Amino acid sequence: MAFLVLILGYILAVAYGLVAPDPTPPPSLNKRQSSGVVTIWSALTSGTTVVYEAWGYTSKQTILTLGDNWGWCSIGGSCWVASDCQSGTIHFLQGTHTVICGTLGGVCGTEYLYSTLGATDRYTNPGCFSSDEVKSATYYMVSPTPTTTTPSTPTPPIITTTPPPPQPSKPVGAIVGGVIGGLALICFAVLAFFLVRRRNQQPVPTQPSVGEAEVAQKSPLPPHVDPDHTSYAGYPHSTPPQYGSAQIAPSTGRAELL
Repeated sequence: MAFLVLILGYILAVAYGLVAPDPTPPPSLNKRQSSGVVTIWSALTSGTTVVYEAWGYTSKQTILTLGDNWGWCSIGGSCWVASDCQSGTIHFLQGTHTVICGTLGGVCGTEYLYSTLGATDRYTNPGCFSSDEVKSATYYMVSPTPTTTTPSTPTPPIITTTPPPPQPSKPVGAIVGGVIGGLALICFAVLAFFLVRRRNQQPVPTQPSVGEAEVAQKSPLPPHVDPDHTSYAGYPHSTPPQYGSAQIAPSTGRAELL
């Protein structure tokens, strides 16, 4: 009878919560998942083309994810995945381990990891960056296809001009013939000038006057001899006869005997 009363009391206690519940299991971290990725890709701009460069620590390291976080871990070794970075100090998901960025000469930043280009889900990895660089970086598990960016500078307008119509070709033969003909004409003109000048320089023979010509044509009269006297011995006064001389008359211009 007493045994039945004990059993009934235990049932009533459980029903009304008088018995302590089972203990709650302690919180546990999600298991680290290895992505099997040993090389990731980062964007690099070369001119107007965006290329992707392979990047990784060593072949003995792989990408590990823990929740929404990721990090580099040694294969077969210990791994620490950071959870956040505050006031220059990186905190990790495992325990109370921290890293101060100041001792590394940098400040807090974040590395983002995407599965592929265009994916929306991403993993974050708080890290330390140099103070003179961008405080974030983006990586991809699969190498994206290179893309070309469009330059932002405006394209100047294209100005088209209509070329002038071609000029007709000049008749070379006619030009050469005209030049030769002109030279020949000049040569003939020079030659005629010298011939006329030479002719004008020759002296003109002088013509005698009419009176001088008639005097020159008339010969002097022969002396008059009396046929009956062969000598001047019996001539009176013993003086030879005197003959008149010729003289040009001024009125007629003829030679007349005086």
